[in-house]
Amino acid sequence: MEKHCLDCEEGSKYYCFCCGREFVSHSSLKTHIIVHSGERPVICRICYRTFCTKIYLLLHLQTHFR
Repeated sequence: MEKHCLDCEEGSKYYCFCCGREFVSHSSLKTHIIVHSGERPVICRICYRTFCTKIYLLLHLQTHFR
């Protein structure tokens, strides 16, 4: 999403400008911003379903191998 959603710094904490959620690392905040952007960059190679983060893909993959 756009940089205006990244509102940073009060000590070592990072805050999401869109919802106010607090993060301890900038990378965690960047991953979270995907929630607001609607972006789904991670794709299942089996069924082509898309996900916003790799962890959701890994959880989804379990459905293919039950």
